[in-house]
Amino acid sequence: EAGMLASQSVAFQTMSNEALKLVNRDNIKSSTYVELQRFLNKNGISSLVEMIWPLPGETLASFQAGLAQLCELEADSFQVYPLLLMNNVELNQKREEYGLVTMKETDENSEAEIVVETKQVNAEAYGEGVRYVYAVCSLHTQRGLWALGRYLSKSGIVRYEDLFKSFVTFTRRFPQSAHSRFVEESVKHNDFVRFDNLGAMLYTNLHTDRESFDELIENFCRTQSFWGDPRARFLFEIDLLNRPYVYLGRVAPKKHKFEQLRVISASPEGYLVEIPDEHMDLLREYVTVQTLPGSKNRLEVSHKRVQQPTMKNRILREHHSYCEDMSQRMPSLMPLWRDP
Repeated sequence: EAGMLASQSVAFQTMSNEALKLVNRDNIKSSTYVELQRFLNKNGISSLVEMIWPLPGETLASFQAGLAQLCELEADSFQVYPLLLMNNVELNQKREEYGLVTMKETDENSEAEIVVETKQVNAEAYGEGVRYVYAVCSLHTQRGLWALGRYLSKSGIVRYEDLFKSFVTFTRRFPQSAHSRFVEESVKHNDFVRFDNLGAMLYTNLHTDRESFDELIENFCRTQSFWGDPRARFLFEIDLLNRPYVYLGRVAPKKHKFEQLRVISASPEGYLVEIPDEHMDLLREYVTVQTLPGSKNRLEVSHKRVQQPTMKNRILREHHSYCEDMSQRMPSLMPLWRDP
């Protein structure tokens, strides 16, 4: 990912042609977005894909399939927004036709209403869509299973959609985990509509409760059929080391007992690792490795990128806002794998 030149924001909104038609964007087919994503990939430009949940005409199934399709196309990161209804928006005139149910915006100065149900999406489906968003952002955008997810998809072992759905089901069985508490509280109180909600989840997953998040993902992977594949276990361990830090100098030794690679040492800024010969090509396929010709299999994993140091005088909402910004610039946080 260090090879990415920039991050391009792309307002897809939906991959559903039916939804595009109802919001008068059917002049642009979903296939156009597919070609755009391929163009960005070819030119080494990471994408921040903006989606909306729920749009009229979108179903839970089409929404889930659309996000998964974009992951298969190697979209880099996602930002998912609620549908806002305002007086000057045409959709406001079609409330009954589209079955729109709304709630008031939490900002008392805002005149917007937030759509939480449509003809195709009831309250239960809306909540499931939000949980799916959190799974996509946790495992893909926040790099929970970045390399492993791509391997499973490209190899035809597990589709992205099935991976995300399985993670949603698994995490609901462990409501005591910090990640699960965050998700269920956000669904219960509809915190998804807050502008810094995904930043708050990033703050939880990759900072305050990082160790718990690591453990949750490992326990999830151990219950899946792909865990019997040594290549999958290797890429899980790569993801464990590759998962970015949002604050500078916060790297800590992992509790996981590494079996597919060797961690020689850990410092506040990264790791020194040794990769077995049989896994080097696999590593290079899913992680950008910067080495000179003739280099051996010992690599530095440097997490010193563009992060800020932790500032103790910040209030919680300031941390969430900072992490919201970082969530939109994930490639710039990814560690460098290089010669030591």
